[in-house]
Amino acid sequence: MQKLLLSLVMMVLTNSLFAQMNTFQSGQVVSAQKMNENFDFVIKNVRSTTVNCDEGKTISAALTEGYNDITVTGTCNEEIVAMSLFDGTAIGRQERFPSEPVGHIIITGGEDNRGAVLASQVSSAFQGSLQLRNLTVTNRISVFANSFLFMKDVTHDVAPEYEGTLRIAENSVVYIQESDLNEQITLNNGSTVLIQNVDLDVSSEGPFIFVEKNSVLELNDVNIIHQSEALNVVTKKDIENGSSIFFAKENSTISAKNTTLQTTTSAAFFLDQGSSLRMVDSAVTSSSRFSIGIIRSHLYSDSTSLVNLLGQPLIIADGSHGRLHNSSVTSKAGYNAISLEGGSYLSIFDQSIIETNISNRSEVNDHSTIGITKFANLEIENSTVTNQVTDSNNNNHKAIWMSENSNLKLTSSTIISSNSTHIDTRNGSSIYLQEGNNFSQIDEGVNIKLSGRSSLYFVSEENYSSLTVECSGQSYVQQEISNLAAASGCLTD
Repeated sequence: MQKLLLSLVMMVLTNSLFAQMNTFQSGQVVSAQKMNENFDFVIKNVRSTTVNCDEGKTISAALTEGYNDITVTGTCNEEIVAMSLFDGTAIGRQERFPSEPVGHIIITGGEDNRGAVLASQVSSAFQGSLQLRNLTVTNRISVFANSFLFMKDVTHDVAPEYEGTLRIAENSVVYIQESDLNEQITLNNGSTVLIQNVDLDVSSEGPFIFVEKNSVLELNDVNIIHQSEALNVVTKKDIENGSSIFFAKENSTISAKNTTLQTTTSAAFFLDQGSSLRMVDSAVTSSSRFSIGIIRSHLYSDSTSLVNLLGQPLIIADGSHGRLHNSSVTSKAGYNAISLEGGSYLSIFDQSIIETNISNRSEVNDHSTIGITKFANLEIENSTVTNQVTDSNNNNHKAIWMSENSNLKLTSSTIISSNSTHIDTRNGSSIYLQEGNNFSQIDEGVNIKLSGRSSLYFVSEENYSSLTVECSGQSYVQQEISNLAAASGCLTD
């Protein structure tokens, strides 16, 4: 965060001011006195005026006269560009703006409730800085070429005849506070966007915020409600095609803190190609086929709740990594709470709770709370996995299902199942039980099923006197364990 704040401060300033200011090197302790000197210097280089666009006055004229802090009233229909320099790519802009480039522009609405309107495009470009306050913007907003945009108390709601995307590219920084965003946001090429204290009401069918090419999105104290008429996410392939609210790829990062998201049809987050999702003190509630998809990427969750009322909350696949710390994942439908596959790794620890809670769902068939397959690895420590399925017609549900050479390590955790099977292991998969595992809540039935050359290993002999194991297909149980309640059909040394 310190690096982000420093970037914001430095990008507010134009190149012509840099030589006269205090600068800092990476890793250097930032002096409050020197930072305050920088702010004082910027304030002294701001000239203020007022423009009433309904009376024929223009922002461009005020900029030509040397003003860069402009309070506007009425509806302004001129394109506004903050830039520190012109280059070969800006010839067209130079023809429209014959005055010298203005590197830092502040535009504030002079009417209550964002009554002043910017109806033409606004941009921050070529190392320019643009601040918008107490305004309604009804056209495109663009930020590119190492530039900065600050928006506070702004409504971005574009008229139907205009393209409304807020575009951020090329190492730029955008900071949005207490604003209404109704248009899609795209950021790429190493850009950073911080959204803070914002309520979002999203109705788009595709990604609302698209993050790619080493870019960073930070959500802090953000509430998102997504409502859509069509159920457009049916398979994982649909998510990969973009049917999610937040879509990140190509080594990008999404960080959500104190954030809530409710979505009706689309997935909440989809990450691909080396990207990362970090969620802290947040909550996602979905009525969609999937909530979060992590493909060839990384997930970290701390004190976060993930609930899906219709489908599957979490998919981690294709060599991805995940860590759930003091978090909960809940499925209230006939799907896994977590699917882990394709050589992926997930650790669940520190009082995390993974559960399914399904009642009167006759279509649920052979349900499991966690599904592990295709060389995937799961580690559970000091946490609980619960399968609570009320189904009088099917007694083959389980808490954990494993297949295709996958691995499970349990340490000091509780596995609960309302049906006879708690862990079902097949096709060369392995279970490792560490000392301190607590199976006291498993009352009866076959606790663990091993089939297809699967195996069960114990690090300690303690706390397993009520554990029953059933083997088939040349499956193996470690020989030294003698206090199992039952171990039928199992190979030993």
